Amino acid sequence: MMGSDGPNEEAIHAVPASELDRLIDEWEELVSHPQQPVPGWQLIIALVGEILHRARDGRLVYAEDFRGAANMVEAAGKWRVEMQSGDPYADWRARALPLFARIAEGLPNRPVELQARRVGERIRSRREAAGLTQQQLGQRVGVSFETVSRWERNVLPPSRRHREQLAAELGGHASEYDADREL
Repeated sequence: MMGSDGPNEEAIHAVPASELDRLIDEWEELVSHPQQPVPGWQLIIALVGEILHRARDGRLVYAEDFRGAANMVEAAGKWRVEMQSGDPYADWRARALPLFARIAEGLPNRPVELQARRVGERIRSRREAAGLTQQQLGQRVGVSFETVSRWERNVLPPSRRHREQLAAELGGHASEYDADREL
């Protein structure tokens, strides 16, 4: 989810450090006594906390990281309202989400080469770079060219066994061919 740990001056200038420190303090207080947790609460705690700390420490954080954190926090609030007829953290969310947006505005976007690409696009571009037809790749990994075509059109995801074979034939790691994983 994050890039390297190099300094990120833009994060420092986007929001005053005192405001970011206050947000982190409020976040840590909030997560220390959650009332009935929302689905995925532990993951939200870990991811949002990591993003906040990285920004405060001047480490590399991208705008997409904060937008993703805001989306998780907002979705948790909507779930509470829908399932529990109220959100005890609505006031905190009302203060935090605009700050997340302000922080994101001051951050760089993730470079295109690091953005997630659909698995089918990845398979097609690597197959073409290797000079293989769909038929040839299919033969090498033990499937029909129709199956390769379905993978490339994101109609059918490769199975675990086929992800490993794709990595062996086209390079990279098997997880890069997992349709559920964002790179």
